[in-house]
Order: sequence, then C-alpha cells, then structure tokens
Amino acid sequence: MVSDIGGTTTDIAILSGGKPRLDPAGAMVGGWRTMVEAVGMTTHGLGGDSEVHLSPAGLTTRLLLGPRRVMPVALLASDHGAMVHEALDRRLGSDRIGDLDGRFLIAPDQSRPAGLTPHELDILDALAEGPQPAEAVLRTRLLRTALRPLVSRGLVIQCGLTPSDAAHVLGIHVKWDRNAAEKAARLFARQRGNDGRPVAAGPEELASRIVEALIRRSAEVVLDAAFAEDGFEQVEPSRSFLARAALDRHDRLIRPRLALTAPLVGLGASAPTYYPAVAELIAAESVVPAHADVANAIGAVVGRVRIARSATVTCPAEGRFLAHLPAGEEDFASFDDARAAAEVHVSFAAEIRDAEVEGKRMLVEATVTATGRPRLAEMEKDSSLPPGFAGLA
Repeated sequence: MVSDIGGTTTDIAILSGGKPRLDPAGAMVGGWRTMVEAVGMTTHGLGGDSEVHLSPAGLTTRLLLGPRRVMPVALLASDHGAMVHEALDRRLGSDRIGDLDGRFLIAPDQSRPAGLTPHELDILDALAEGPQPAEAVLRTRLLRTALRPLVSRGLVIQCGLTPSDAAHVLGIHVKWDRNAAEKAARLFARQRGNDGRPVAAGPEELASRIVEALIRRSAEVVLDAAFAEDGFEQVEPSRSFLARAALDRHDRLIRPRLALTAPLVGLGASAPTYYPAVAELIAAESVVPAHADVANAIGAVVGRVRIARSATVTCPAEGRFLAHLPAGEEDFASFDDARAAAEVHVSFAAEIRDAEVEGKRMLVEATVTATGRPRLAEMEKDSSLPPGFAGLA
C-alpha cells in the first residue's frame, strides 16, 4: 500500500506486481466515483495543512482535522510577519475568547467576477491591501455567510491552525515562523471545549494532540482502503467499535488488534515524520523511501504513459491462421507468422488456448497484449512496425 500525504489530501493506492491497479470506474474522491479510468486510488481530505477544529457535539472534546485546507499561520507569518504577530499579540492580550482568534483571510488576486453580492464585494475590498485578521473583516453575521462562496470559488483563502503549525511548535518542522505557530496554538488551546474547559493546557500539549490526531486519522484511512480492497462494503469500517478498540490499544479481557499484511509505503514531505508511527499503529512494515518528499513530483516527470492493445489469432481452417489486428484482418500460413504480426518489441503477454483433436494439437484462440509507451504522432508512419501498432514504442 502506497500512501501519499500532501498539504490537502492523502491519496492511497495498492500495488500488485510492482504496478498500480487500474479502476475502470475511476478513483474515489470524497466517496464519489470520478468515472474516468485511472489508478485505483482513494483520496481523503487529510494533509499537513488540514484545518484544525473541534468536534461539534458530545461532552468529550475531540480535535478534528480537515477536510478543508487552510494556509498554516507559520507560513503566512513568514511573508507577513508584522501583521500576523500584531494580530496574535493583540488577541493574546485580551481576555475575550473568540472563534476567529488566530485566523486570517487572504485574497490571492483582485479579480471581481460578475454576480458578486455587496457583502462579498465588501470582503474583497477589505482584503485589497493584503491579508487581514479574520475578526477585522468578518464583523457581522452576514459577512461570515458571504465568506463561504468566496472560499469555495478560490477568491479568498483562509489561514488558521494546522498540523504543519503543530509540527513547528514541537520543533519537528522549522521551515517557517515557529513563534507565530506557537502563538496561534496558544490562542486555540484556550478555547472552551464542549465541557466548558480549555481545550489544552498550553501550545505544546495541543500540538502533541494534533500530531497524534493526524497519525490516528492516517491509520484509519489506510485501514479503510485495505478493507475496501478486501471486499468490505461498510462505510468507514475503521470507525467500527472493534476497529476503534484495536487502534486505542484496548487491553482488558479482550485485546483486539489490526495488522496490515502488505508493507506501507509513505510518500510526501511529512511522511518521514508521521508514517513510521502510522505503520506501527496498524502493525505494518514501514517503508519511507529516500526523497519521499518529492517522489510524486519526480514520478510525474519520469513516469511513462503506457498503452495496451490486444490482437487475436484464430484458426478458421487447417493451415490458415487469421490475425485480427486493429487495422484489419490478415491471413498467414503459420501460427508463428500470425503471432509475430501481433507482437511488438515491447513487453507483451500471450494467452494461447489449444485442444487435441484426432491426435493433433489444434489452435482454438490466441490473444497477445502488447504494452508500451506511445510515441509522437509521426511514428504512425513507421512502416517497420505491424499495422495498428505503430503508435507503440
């Protein structure tokens, strides 16, 4: 199993024989089929930049991650440090606790598409000079409502606490502004949970819980992909009480455990940090390859687009072999000649079915599937390749 964790999503695919499985119905994204043939893959809204928020119900306060992506506070502060720190310090100096504490808004460009409402235009006008604290922009409930369509259309980007910020607080990551991440975590930690108490005692405790939540949720989505591969049709089986007990390391009268039989390969910038712990949680062999942070980028550059075509050879009469090629049918006096017409000097697989009739071996049908890399269009003019296969390298 290969799991790639990025800023927005975690994408999981299963390799068999060194190749990913293709799904004719397309990848699963958020529980929906794309209906375009692609690598059999599941996509979950979980990444290093997933929004950290609180569970809306129940007496136990849980930290939830995603599925929405927000810009990390540490990243925004690396480019707009003065504004970010002034806003964070102002909120930390106040006894009033608000749900917009430590949140910011950014308008990536100043485009004004047609059809915007007056309140939507008010928000964009407020962000015309650059990023602003969310509390300074969303002063009324109507403005809060107007923000949603702007975010969905990509006209406004939200910034808030993320696992990337938590990693900076704990010193796991040091690329951006750790001080800003620590202040944002301190503000979030003093918010009140469902039980009326502060979410955490301080930024370090909160950051540790966020990292634990990311590892746990990563293990759950990997398990869901494995369950789906094994034919379990239940929605999110990792949330079942037995799976939860196994992941919680329940150890009383019963000791449920879950184990992955395939190695778990972690890709993405944060994979070396989190995926050894993810693999340990589900008793899997952990593999984090060298340069895992750029593995997918390199793969996009050097990966080969491959196509496959099949040709069938039949024997309509003794001594006559008919090759059914993409360009049409051709007659041959021997099976070897017919098979050679269907093969290209690339990787291929042949399935031959024959039978013994009156002491003679008779061909029933042979199917040859050639797989290769498509060349440029002018390669179709190469007469040295069999008809219909000139596009294969």
